[in-house]
Amino acid sequence: MHHTHREHTLTRSAFGGLAALAGIAVLLVALAASLSMPAVAGAKDRSFTAVKVKHGVATFRLKHVSPRQIRSAHVLGPKGTKRLSLKRIRRAARRGYLRTRISRHGKHRLHVRSKRARRSAWSRRRSKKTDPTPPPTTTPPPTNTPPPTNTPPPTNTPPPTTTPPTDPILVIETPDPPTPPETGACTTDLNQFAPGQSPAACWRAYADTSPFNRLIPAGARLTSDSSSLVANLRSEGSGPKSGRANIPEGDDYHKNIYWARSTDPEYTVIGGSTTAPYDVDGRKVRMPDGARQTAGGDAHLGIVYNGEEWCFYQASVNPTARTITVNSGRRISLAGDGRNAAATSARFGCLAGRIRYPEFAAGQINHAIFMSASTTGSGFVYPALKSDGPKGAGYPPMGTRFQLDPSYATDAWLAGFPAWKRAILRALRDYGGYLGDTTSGGWTAMPFESEVGYYSFGLPRPFAAYASSRDSTDGDISLSGGTYYFNLASGVDWSRLRVLDPCVAQGTC
Repeated sequence: MHHTHREHTLTRSAFGGLAALAGIAVLLVALAASLSMPAVAGAKDRSFTAVKVKHGVATFRLKHVSPRQIRSAHVLGPKGTKRLSLKRIRRAARRGYLRTRISRHGKHRLHVRSKRARRSAWSRRRSKKTDPTPPPTTTPPPTNTPPPTNTPPPTNTPPPTTTPPTDPILVIETPDPPTPPETGACTTDLNQFAPGQSPAACWRAYADTSPFNRLIPAGARLTSDSSSLVANLRSEGSGPKSGRANIPEGDDYHKNIYWARSTDPEYTVIGGSTTAPYDVDGRKVRMPDGARQTAGGDAHLGIVYNGEEWCFYQASVNPTARTITVNSGRRISLAGDGRNAAATSARFGCLAGRIRYPEFAAGQINHAIFMSASTTGSGFVYPALKSDGPKGAGYPPMGTRFQLDPSYATDAWLAGFPAWKRAILRALRDYGGYLGDTTSGGWTAMPFESEVGYYSFGLPRPFAAYASSRDSTDGDISLSGGTYYFNLASGVDWSRLRVLDPCVAQGTC
């Protein structure tokens, strides 16, 4: 963003809590493999045992299954597998139950098997009551028994076979749920990190209901002008610009994030919002000694402290007076939706869609990607709250959610890329990318956190160190003029992007 923001009073959007998905144990993984049932990439199986089987018809009770998220379904029975149409299983999920016919022969054999088992159990109990059991005889131990010999293990032992289930089981494939915060560093006190440290890759900012943390459901609705919006996005660049590391200070427009502790000095903010609960003007915030804004024209500065994100645009740190003077800025809750900040055109938070180094290095990005473009329209859609786009109608408005077509970006296809690139492309497929700012020339989809948050303390630049260790073996990483370039565009057909209807991010369609 290369312009001055004006502060606006905005109504904070509130998300209704989503009903938590009930945890049901995943059954029959080995069985599905033995029956040659192909697994859906990026999906998990939910299994339901029949509550009733009568006259060859099985009844299943379906709980906590969203019809929109069902990808496929099949029934496993004694005689084999029966696939169900997507339309039928989604209709059943809305009703809460499914009735489907299974093999009559299999049903008969099931009843026969059950009767035989009951008769056998009855016979054993009967024999115990009527036939006295003679006392056991004591056999003297053998003498001069030779020591046991080591018998070689048998060779060519056939693998164990999987027995088909005796009761019908319904298996429904749905997308993987958002990765929850893990134990340890992901759920710990965020006020404990020293300079150059930050939460592990599994941690992510904002609530699970945030639009930045919501998975894209299967069959998500597209806008009617999806193809033309993608074409206009790419009109000044067929693919995204390369991500950069070891950037000259004056050319750094990334967001730098500092993690403050209770022992860090207090700074007084001068400027920024005066509108509660986002107000920062005149307030004090803690920040590590040595922290400073980026040197690019946007002069971004982000601070995480006491469960809040303080995000500033065109900031100036005075370490002597302990002040932070800002053009615009707000504070938002890390437990909120990541909106109503004031350092990007769309009013997204500093951490919204940001790729932190721990995520990048681990190849684990469990949220949407922040995007910027020079071809943004002058309007905005949810989750954006404003726009500075220079283009008119027909160009993607601020807040547009792009997705890399999942039928194109399959797991098998993604496996051919380096881990860092695979993680970003997978995030664009599973969570999408939100247009949140205007840039000069082309468009971007690699919003690294700024390395100033590391080298301002004399620490190595992590993205540059990563590139330096791999540029000789990774064909998508190159060095030019002291700057490392991460080529995200190569090997990808970017015309396979598509635009989702804003109602998908809102959860209303």
